Order: sequence, then C-alpha cells, then structure tokens
Amino acid sequence: ATEQFQLFEHARDLVVMLSENGRIEQLNTAFETVTGLQRNRFLNKSFGTVVHEDDRETAMQLIRQTATGINPPTQNLRFITSGDAVCFGECCFTRIKKGGQHSPVLAIIRDVTNRQEIELQLRETEDKLMHSHKLKELGRLAGVIAHDFNNILTAINGHAELMLHRMNKTTEIREGILQISKAGRKAAALTRQLLSFSRHQSAGPKFMDVNQMLEDIHKLLQRLIREDVQQIWRLYDQPLTIFADSSMIEQVVMNLMVNARDAVGNNGVIEIDTGLMVITNANQPNVIPVSPGKYVYISVKDNGSGIPEEIRKKIFDPFFTTKSDNQGTGLGLSIIYDVAHRNSGGIHLETVEGEFTQLMVCFPYMKAPPLQVQDEITVENMPKGTETILLVEDESYVRNLISDILSVCGYNVLVSNDVYDALNIFEENARKIDLLITDMVMPGMNGKELSQVLAKIRPELKILFITGYSIDDPVFSRKNDNINFLLKPFSAKDLSVSVRKTIDSGRSGNNIKTNHIEAMQHG
Repeated sequence: ATEQFQLFEHARDLVVMLSENGRIEQLNTAFETVTGLQRNRFLNKSFGTVVHEDDRETAMQLIRQTATGINPPTQNLRFITSGDAVCFGECCFTRIKKGGQHSPVLAIIRDVTNRQEIELQLRETEDKLMHSHKLKELGRLAGVIAHDFNNILTAINGHAELMLHRMNKTTEIREGILQISKAGRKAAALTRQLLSFSRHQSAGPKFMDVNQMLEDIHKLLQRLIREDVQQIWRLYDQPLTIFADSSMIEQVVMNLMVNARDAVGNNGVIEIDTGLMVITNANQPNVIPVSPGKYVYISVKDNGSGIPEEIRKKIFDPFFTTKSDNQGTGLGLSIIYDVAHRNSGGIHLETVEGEFTQLMVCFPYMKAPPLQVQDEITVENMPKGTETILLVEDESYVRNLISDILSVCGYNVLVSNDVYDALNIFEENARKIDLLITDMVMPGMNGKELSQVLAKIRPELKILFITGYSIDDPVFSRKNDNINFLLKPFSAKDLSVSVRKTIDSGRSGNNIKTNHIEAMQHG
C-alpha cells in the first residue's frame, strides 16, 4: 500500500482517487501544484467542484460509466485553478483494486494546457488566414467588377461629352445628355471607391479638404447607416486641409461610421464633428500620440453600449471583433489605426460602458498651396494635333470612343482590336506612328508586353497606357518621358490632354528591353 501511495503521490500526471459516486478521496501533489488548489479543501467534495462548469456534466457521466465497469475513452476536460486561467487536461478514467475489490475510480489527468494553447493559436491563425484570403478574393472581385464598369463608363461619359459638343445648345435633348453625363461621373466616383477597397487604384497623397471629402461621400455614408439612426453633422466652417490619399481618409470615415452604426440600437444617435485643434504634450491622444502641432480632427460619437475596459487595448488589433461572423471582419479599426499611423496622425478614444463611444482621428493640418488658375478645357478647345496614333483596345465601345475623340482632335488614327493585329499594323507603318495608345489588360499579350516589343524597334516611340488599375510594375516606376498613363474612366478632355502631353514630352529613348516582333508573333 505504501508503494502504491508513493506512486500515486509522486506521479507526474495529476491523479484523483474518487468514490463510485464521484466524491474526491485523494488528490496527488501534481494536482495541487498545477492547479494551485489546496487538496484539503476539496476532499469528500464532488469531482465536479474542480472541473470547469461547462465540462462538469461530462465528467460526472464518465465517472458513472467507469463505476459500472465501462472504461470510457480518453476525454479532454477543463479544470479550475487558483487564478483566472484554466487547466486543460487529457483525462483517463479507470477502476482500481482496493482491498482485493474493484471499487474506487481513478482519474489520471495529463496537463495539456500548453498544447491546447498552441492548438488554439494555430486555429486562430488558420481562421485569420482564411478570413484574409476571403477578403483578398472579395477585393479582387471588386476590382474586376470596377474595371469592367470603368470600361462601360468611359464609353458612356465620353460619348455624352461628344454629343454635347455636336448638338445645338438650345435643343431639348441637351438637358437629358447633361443628366447622363452627371450620373456617369457619380458612377465613376463609386468605381474609384471599389478600386480603393480592392487596393487596385490609389490616387496617392495630395492636398485635400476633409470637409469637402465628407460632403462628396455624404450620400454614400447615408446609405451605410440605418434609417432609424439619427445623424448629427457638425462640420468646421473653414477648409480643413491635410496632405493624404483621399481614398484612405474615406476608408477611415466609412469604418468609423460603420463601427458606430453597429454599436447603436434602434433610435441610436451618431454625431460627426470636424475641426482644428492644437495638440501639445499635455493633451496627447491616448491611442496614437503625435508630435505637438496643429491638427485636423474627425470625430465620430455614438450612444451605444460603450467598450468594456478589458478589450479596449485589443480593438485596434487586426481581426479582433466582438461581432458575429456575418456582421464584421475585425479589420475596420485596424485599418483606421494603420492609416493614422502612416499619415503621422493620432487616435483618441473615449468610452463609458452603457453610455457612449467617441473615436477621434487627427491628421497634421497643412496650409494648401495657392490654386493655379488655368484656362478651362472644353471639347471645343481640346489640345489637337495631326500626328499618327496606333490605338490598341479590345473593348469595341471604348475603342470606338477613343478613335472618335482623336479624330475630332485632328489625329490620324490606326485602330486595332488585338495585340497581334497591332504588330502587323506597326510593321507596315513603323516610321509613321508617333504614339501608341494601348489598354494594359488584354487577352493574350498585354499592353506592357506590346510596348516592349515596339520599343525594341522604335526606342523613341511615345506610349500612353489606359487602364482601370494603378500601375505597380517596377518597370514603370523608373522615370521615362516616353511613357504616360491615363486611368479609366476618363473624359474626352482628359484623353486629349494626356495625348498631347505624351507626344510633346521632351526626352527620347526607352530602356524597356524586349524580344523582336517576329519572336513574339511566332513564340
């Protein structure tokens, strides 16, 4: 018996000796050490008193099975500890002989807490990767849809512009065409937001008025918020200029608004304020501090339930969310944090449980440079020319529009609907062609590859890429006066200016290395 007790007492695993009805008769030292529970306090008490409440019924059922002579399979159970943590145990229940008879039940518990934590972290990581993959695919889909819409909008907006130019200014139809053009511009703004979301297009940092940006996306924000939620807007009465990518700041505002919307219940209230503030060392934002100076702030306050203190430090972590799977991604606040950090901005959080949450994001105030007054470009006074242009575009409605605009401007246009036809046209007219206009994304050989082939023959050839995406290829990041870009959807005026600018660009020469035309045609 002494030898059995020594084995029991000094076992590395947690061992509990139980009566047939599940009362604790003995606990070994390992159980006391791992859980921090004093064994004397639990003797003669139910085994369920040391088991996590969610696992108690399972534990007692396993004991009852063992007492009847059935050896149940190994089961993972959670055990309470002297602190807030939980001990994960891999439990094996069996009967032992005592005094020559099978009576007590023995629970042998292997501490697998570390393993469980690692497995939990792995599952969380897998979930995050899966979520990230879904978001990436969603962004890719948004980009594809926006790209297709941009092609259509380019044709709609461009033809509306040309129709206005060609028709009598007093005709009744003119007002309808103006409305088409106006609606097309609004649709173009929506596709820019889609492309911004998918990270396929970024305007880059520029001087922008925060108030004007809010007015531009006001209707979109209205659609994001439920009708039963009251919105109170208080915008500063002077321009609030910052230097940032407008699409990023729009994302910040939309995420602030969505977060507030999800926090309030029926008849909730969201308050939106903008303004100027001077930040010193004495009034630093409490989430992201900033250098002392003058800042533009955007504040969104809701009368929701507030944020519990125990999770306030986690809310800006990627993928952290208290919402159900179909309500949120856990990325909204982390995006706000990232944008603020990248733009030398700050974040301040005020919240009281059961009352409100107020998030304030601030960015350095910048004095806008004086506006350069330029003559307004209309269809009538668009830049013109007589040069020969090779146009390559696979979408017929975009191709026809561009050809039409270029013809109005006086250019000689050679039109091709695919890359290989364009190669043949170029071989026949290599010395006549002054500019290549090509879409970036086309079936087979793309616009970049086409430009490389033609630049091998004519290094001084000027190239204008038209695309619905931003240009991320490192080949295009090098300064090259022969290359220019035009983002869809564009107007007739945009196209005419870009064409003239590209043709007139000063420096010749092109460093893009390519294969020969024949190799590309037969390869």
